[in-house]
Amino acid sequence: MTDLIVVTGATGVIGSELIAQLVAAEQRVRALVRNPAKTAFDASVEVVQGDLQRPETLDIVFAGAAKAFVAVNGEDIANLEINAYDAARRAGIGHIVKVSALEAFQDHMAGETHAAMHRRGEEYLRSVGVAWTMLRPGFFASNLQTMFLRATPTGAAVYVPAGGGREAPIDPTDIAATGVAVLTSGGHEGKVYDLTGPHLLTYAEMTDGLSAATGVDVEYVDVTEAEARAKFLADGYPPEYGEFVLRHYAGVRAGEMIVTGAVADVLGRPAQTFEGYIRRNTGALKAFLTRLAS
Repeated sequence: MTDLIVVTGATGVIGSELIAQLVAAEQRVRALVRNPAKTAFDASVEVVQGDLQRPETLDIVFAGAAKAFVAVNGEDIANLEINAYDAARRAGIGHIVKVSALEAFQDHMAGETHAAMHRRGEEYLRSVGVAWTMLRPGFFASNLQTMFLRATPTGAAVYVPAGGGREAPIDPTDIAATGVAVLTSGGHEGKVYDLTGPHLLTYAEMTDGLSAATGVDVEYVDVTEAEARAKFLADGYPPEYGEFVLRHYAGVRAGEMIVTGAVADVLGRPAQTFEGYIRRNTGALKAFLTRLAS
């Protein structure tokens, strides 16, 4: 019988993909969710209701498990993670994998609140007394769709203050695959993996790729930080997360984005390209863009 693995952030971009890959690998999975009625996992997944904001609900979530994958979003990342780490320690969890952020440790994020929460979460996890691994992904390839695409009279556009800067978008399936490898094989304890895609691309190159694959006219519009901030706030993002994104683009403009080989090191194959991400998701992207433009 395989070890039982607890997954927080189970309905998110990374958590849901991680669970699907763990199920495919015939691993035992327990998903922490706030509302089980809204989930649609494979029947083999044990779904347990809990809330990282309510520590008293967490002991049952981690009880009897051997490992935990902790992915947290929101306005209070560090404290939510700390609640998870404390509950995991009480339950005797042997290995915790945290989803962190590559940029939280780069110079252009110095003093930024959201980045500081990731740093605090990592620092606390190191002190818990449980084996740990940090996954620090960079910019998600899926962010263009989930965060930045907006309708235009002729199709769609990405409005971000990136200038002519470049970054290396990582396919979310690679982040999940790295998590699966770390959770199901040895030698990853105490390791930090900075995860990126294999190539640096401009936003014009990314939107050109979206246009070519979907047949929808997608353009890149370089906006000011003030314009971008207004769009983020109008979309309902917390102000501190908006500032994190603006710091990100300051780093993009300054040429501070990097390419790493960590995905290949862990998985034994190259990281997937942005073009590959588009090809694999062409149908969904085209449908999304068509709805956006209608």
